[in-house]
Amino acid sequence: MITVLLATPSDELAAELEDLSAEAGTFVIAPRVGDTVALNSTLELTEVDVVLLDSGIGPLSALDVAQDLTTRYPDTALVLLSASADPDVLERALHAGFRGVISSPLSLEAVSTKVEAAGVWSQRLRHRLTERPEDRRGRMMVVAGAKGGVGTTTVATHLALEAQLANPERRVCLIDFDLQSGDVRTLLDLTHHRSVDDLVEVAAEVGSRHLNDALYAHRSGLRILLPPPQGEHEADITPEVARGILGAIRTRFDLVVADVGTVVTDGGSMATELADEVLLVVTPDVLAMRSAARLVQLWERRRYRKDGITVLVNRASRDTEVQPDLIGRVLKLPVMRANVPAAFRDLEAAVNTGVPDRLEDGPVRQGILAVSRELQLVRPQKRRSLFSRGDDSGSAIVELLGMAPFALALLLVLWQVVIIGWTYTMGEHAVREGARELAVAGLVGEQVEQVVRDELPASMRDGVSISTGASTVSADIRVPLLAPRWMTPWTITVQQGTVREVGL
Repeated sequence: MITVLLATPSDELAAELEDLSAEAGTFVIAPRVGDTVALNSTLELTEVDVVLLDSGIGPLSALDVAQDLTTRYPDTALVLLSASADPDVLERALHAGFRGVISSPLSLEAVSTKVEAAGVWSQRLRHRLTERPEDRRGRMMVVAGAKGGVGTTTVATHLALEAQLANPERRVCLIDFDLQSGDVRTLLDLTHHRSVDDLVEVAAEVGSRHLNDALYAHRSGLRILLPPPQGEHEADITPEVARGILGAIRTRFDLVVADVGTVVTDGGSMATELADEVLLVVTPDVLAMRSAARLVQLWERRRYRKDGITVLVNRASRDTEVQPDLIGRVLKLPVMRANVPAAFRDLEAAVNTGVPDRLEDGPVRQGILAVSRELQLVRPQKRRSLFSRGDDSGSAIVELLGMAPFALALLLVLWQVVIIGWTYTMGEHAVREGARELAVAGLVGEQVEQVVRDELPASMRDGVSISTGASTVSADIRVPLLAPRWMTPWTITVQQGTVREVGL
């Protein structure tokens, strides 16, 4: 919402502007000031986007006040309220630093258009001044397909969604400029009835209100411009119309992703020409490579595009005969290191239901994220784990330190299991030797117990309890804790039976 400070001594003018503000719904009027002294005091304490300055304000001239305000508050837009808008007034207002002039009688269209344009300029300027350099994207990327069925719309849609989700404060717009058979509407299950058709008549001067009405607001924060509902209406999107619409959208969004499909139309060609970069989607097969080569040659012959084209391999697999390096050599274009693997089952639920959230964190989503990172559409992702809440940078060390106690505990448990097994093995050997002496040598009682004790390691002899029967030998051996000399109260019972060979 745009905040407007009204500087006028006229109660009637203030009331009229209040009514227009309520009717427009896109800007709000802050408490009114009646002279230039109060205006300066208010601006020192309050941050507003637009100042509506009445030419009849006093005691200083409105033009002199404007020159002072543009120096002291360069990020605040000034709009002049004047009784007339003749060329002389417009020229003097321009030199004074005003961003627009509204003349009497006031109309909703004139006020809302001038105020919104000035307010958007002010907000964008403040955003640029406060954001970090790496956030200053402001670019337009076109996604084109070598031929039908290569996944152009899927790639464009998910790249735009990932860019929006990675930075909710970034303004991202997805344009479906596949004007004859666009599928973004189906892919996202949209029921919006507005489309690019609604912007044709106002293409020369597209305002914020027009875009707000035409763009669909997705729950992710992504704004979407849909193609005409009837494919034959694509002829209405002439190069001039497309240039006006795309230019208006680019001035209001940080990132614009345009899906131009595979058919070369006037609108799609203009988007391809204006884009900062073009992502050409191909699949690893000869038909797609030949189609991509023809499309690139067509762009070059018609002078739509000659450079700034990058190839993205969709449905990539190590098992295919055509690999990315071969595609690069054939097309003589750079190929992205990242690609989208061939795993349609991951996409099936999301595509069939129109719910992109159903794309699970599998190979396809990881591929799209890798492509987004290589294109610098997203910053390093925040890893969702128990010990890491920051970026990937340094998170491996943090997670390693966090997991160290658990890893150490697991190693100690495994080592204790080894100690228990070793204790049982040594005890079984000692009892077996005692049973052999009982059966063959005829030893009994304490003699057998001594044999068992001698066979045990020295650390186990303390606390061992040995008993013999007519044909059995058993021992209760205390289990060491981690080391042979650290005995626990727990015991392991080992028993061995035998047959005494009497008379041999």
